[in-house]
Amino acid sequence: MDIEYLKKLNVKFNIIDEKEAANLISSEYPLNRLIEFASIFEQYKMTDKQGQFVNLEFAQLYYLTKIDERLRHILMKMCLEIEQKIKYILISDSIKLKVARTFLTEYIRSDYDYLYRHYSKELDLFISGDENVYTLDKFLDIITFGTFVKLVRAFYQQYAQEIYHKKHASFEQYLSSVHHIRNKAAHNVTLLSELNEKRGLLNPQVSEYLAKHGINSKTLKTNLSRTIVFDITSVMHLYCNLLSREQIKQNNKVWRKFVFKECRSYKKLFQKNEILKSAYRFSQKVVRIYSKKVT
Repeated sequence: MDIEYLKKLNVKFNIIDEKEAANLISSEYPLNRLIEFASIFEQYKMTDKQGQFVNLEFAQLYYLTKIDERLRHILMKMCLEIEQKIKYILISDSIKLKVARTFLTEYIRSDYDYLYRHYSKELDLFISGDENVYTLDKFLDIITFGTFVKLVRAFYQQYAQEIYHKKHASFEQYLSSVHHIRNKAAHNVTLLSELNEKRGLLNPQVSEYLAKHGINSKTLKTNLSRTIVFDITSVMHLYCNLLSREQIKQNNKVWRKFVFKECRSYKKLFQKNEILKSAYRFSQKVVRIYSKKVT
């Protein structure tokens, strides 16, 4: 049934035959996962084949799914390490100002209805008044990343001027991208299937840094206007400006292996797909630039 559906869409089985494709669908990736990537391949628009794919191989869907899975694993680790670092910074800043407990009390009161709906059992402990339980670091351990982002913004809205002499902490502008990528990776949602989606916004710090290191404005505009590319690049930029030297070095090794070895092995398979080619060429440039940040 799955194979027949793909054949109706004019998907070819010249590289991976129908029998093997059926086995891969039943044992590795379901059809709905594979077909998510079809949106970035060309379809007939004006002929009697309208809606069918022009030249799409099953192998392209399959290997792109594998690439995407590997990409999510890399990014999830980065997001978790970023989250841990920001938690440390937040706790450290609250201790320096001696506001950890008072801020937590005020924050819970200010957003009590939302917090109680999502953390009713845990929240009872935090409003019990027990000094050993009622701590900011323990509270951070029970909340989701989305709630964590809200708390971080609330804290630095109140204290960033006092700590950094600015309206915001330097990492705040990247939190939306980290949140987006982390949620997708954590819930096993594909990333590269979104390459056609555009946001049209640029992060000045990211684009200026990449421009300074040799990427022209047209390339930056084309690629950073794509939401998923924008978010991945923002996560990488934040990681390389926030984490320890050793973590950055190890992360760069992973990225170089992924881009220049793992992805390159599939290069011929996608050489006619301009969206993937553009994103891949951009990723090569970005990885080279951030790899030089710590050598």
